[in-house]
Amino acid sequence: MDAHVSQLNRSMRQRTVELAASNRELKQEIVRRNSAEEALRSSEQHYRQLLEQSRHMQAQLRLLSRQLLSAQEEERKKISRELHDVIAQTLTSINVRLTTLKKEAAANTRGLERNIERTQQLVEKSVDIVQARDGKGMGATE
Repeated sequence: MDAHVSQLNRSMRQRTVELAASNRELKQEIVRRNSAEEALRSSEQHYRQLLEQSRHMQAQLRLLSRQLLSAQEEERKKISRELHDVIAQTLTSINVRLTTLKKEAAANTRGLERNIERTQQLVEKSVDIVQARDGKGMGATE
C-alpha cells in the first residue's frame, strides 16, 4: 500500500508540475491577448481620429472649391463687363465718325478717304481688343 501511495504522490507531483507549466502558459497567453486587445483599441481610436480628420478635410476642400468657382465666376463677369464697356465706347466712336463721314460726304469728298481709313482702324482696334480680352479671359478661367 505504501508503494501505491508513493506512486500516487509521484503522479500528483508530476500533475502539479504539469498544471503549473500549463498555468504559466495560460497567463502568458492572457497577457499577449490583453496586449493585442489594447493595441486593437488604440488602433481603432487612431483610425476614428483619422476618419474624422479626413471628413473635416473633405468639408474644407468642398468649401475651397466653391470659393474658387465663385471667384472664377466673378472674374468672368468682371472681364465681360470690361469688354462690354470698351466695345460699347469704341462702337459709339465708330458711329460718331460714320455720322461725321456721312455729313462730309454730302458736302465734300476730299477728306473722305482719310476719315474712312480712321474709322476702319477703330473697327480693327475693336477686333484686337475683343481678341486680346478673350485671350485674357481664357487664361483667367483655366
